[in-house]
Amino acid sequence: MDQPDKMRIAHRTVQYEGIPAPSAIGMALFESSGMRKLIDERCNFDPARRILSPGMVVKALIGPAFNIRNKYPLYLVNKFYSSAPTDRLFGPYVQKDDLYDNALGRGLDSLFGADLAGLFKDCSDLICTKFGFRSYVFHADGTDISFYGVEPEDTGDGAAVPRHNGHPKDLRTELLQYELQIMTDSNRIIRYMKPYSGNVGDPIMDGETLDFIGTHFSEEERARITVVADCKLVTTGNLKRMEDLGLGFVSKCPETFVDHGHRHAVEAANSGLMHPCSKDPGLRMSDFDLDIDYGGESHRLRFVAFRREDEVRRRIEGIRADTKAVRKMGYGFLEKRKYRTEYDAIQDFKRIREDPDNPYRAKYRAVRRKEEIRLVGGDSHKKDWNPPKQYREWWELEIDYVFSEEKARAIAERESTVVLVTNLPRSCSDRGSYREGVTDERVLDIYNQEYKVEQSFRLMKSGIGMNSIYLQTPSRENAMMFVICIAVLLSNIADAIFRRAEARLDGRQLTMYHLAHETQTWIVAYSRSENVLNVMGQDDAADRLFEYTDMLGINPQFLLGYMGD
Repeated sequence: MDQPDKMRIAHRTVQYEGIPAPSAIGMALFESSGMRKLIDERCNFDPARRILSPGMVVKALIGPAFNIRNKYPLYLVNKFYSSAPTDRLFGPYVQKDDLYDNALGRGLDSLFGADLAGLFKDCSDLICTKFGFRSYVFHADGTDISFYGVEPEDTGDGAAVPRHNGHPKDLRTELLQYELQIMTDSNRIIRYMKPYSGNVGDPIMDGETLDFIGTHFSEEERARITVVADCKLVTTGNLKRMEDLGLGFVSKCPETFVDHGHRHAVEAANSGLMHPCSKDPGLRMSDFDLDIDYGGESHRLRFVAFRREDEVRRRIEGIRADTKAVRKMGYGFLEKRKYRTEYDAIQDFKRIREDPDNPYRAKYRAVRRKEEIRLVGGDSHKKDWNPPKQYREWWELEIDYVFSEEKARAIAERESTVVLVTNLPRSCSDRGSYREGVTDERVLDIYNQEYKVEQSFRLMKSGIGMNSIYLQTPSRENAMMFVICIAVLLSNIADAIFRRAEARLDGRQLTMYHLAHETQTWIVAYSRSENVLNVMGQDDAADRLFEYTDMLGINPQFLLGYMGD
């Protein structure tokens, strides 16, 4: 096999100024959207005493977030920019050593003082308006955000504080946890975020999300909004909130729903009212109204119930294989008893109350038993001793267990029935707005789109590259969660633009995450002597990069800089 020519080793460094292409794209999208300027306008800080403005701090932190190969704690962020033209990216006087952790931390302090939830909504509104995305369907959910640190005391500044989430078996007792509530629209774009202390429950977060909608959206906007969330949304207090605010909602009905609504809905659905879904014959649905009392008043709510036939069959087989059902019937001990009369045996069987929900039915037979009594003593030692035989007699119960297909199906249908509750008006066909009227199939489709908020959580924890927070000050940790959500927001917007353009990469729908993988080896470099931006990569790297920036509406000047204030 031929060997390659021996190369000459040059003992010198070829210097370049640049950053990885995915980071350049993410930072340029942030800059071109106007969010950096908006953040600076909303934060209180003294420009004369700050190396980096709060907006530039956010920009500096989201750069590493789009670098999918590495994660950087705050004190190593400056290492990410060790070969970058920082004076062009962050300001004419910013040097690489200026991106140290204290400078970034002061920017996070300014962010925390600017009302994180309100500032994030304004950033989201700004970029959605810029790219023409509008939606009034909001999917709300919460998730855990974990990090390493020392559990702090209550700081008194209103910051959410973490709780311990470590497990003694894995020795990771240093793991702390926050709760983070977000709300995405039907375009999968985050529209709201708020960090919470680690011990706050979902109903509280959902209630405060509704309060936020009430204070940050006009009455006209609320009349168009539909909130979609899991079963924690529809507590009595939250139902009253949504009614007062004029909001539409779709939620899974919890089994503990007020006024036994879930039980009544399941009973109504399984009383012969279900019909096949037009799009999926294996799915059966029902749509009806129930009067529910809460808040001292009666309210008519709409319930959409559905179940799948394959799920019913699977549950029937599970019921058949469950031997606990037989043991729970409580007849087993009767088979070991002996009775003086047949009547006593039958009465003992009848004393056990049969469980109407048990899929097995017990059948009995009273059987007469007898055995010979062996006599001993007396003349039993004589060879020709042959006394009359004597017997002992008693009665026993033989119990058979019969599996009831009919009862098992009833149980399986009841357990397989999922109930949604909503206040959206019923319509035979979908109207222009959900608030004007939707079919039962559309209600189910709206609820099934909860995956849209889960996509942002998944990206936040594994794809964006910042799934751990490396700070020990709650206010800065809260602000860092804002930065994480800004990075996800930028990814959401890019994904929405790619979907609208039907852009594809390697035969599949193009996303920002796939684009980061595709361009991770490309470098956007700056030639200071020529004042030229170059793309270092494969032959067509430059053409493809500018194709992506054109699609995202990014001025190439923003790839390594900003255009002033």
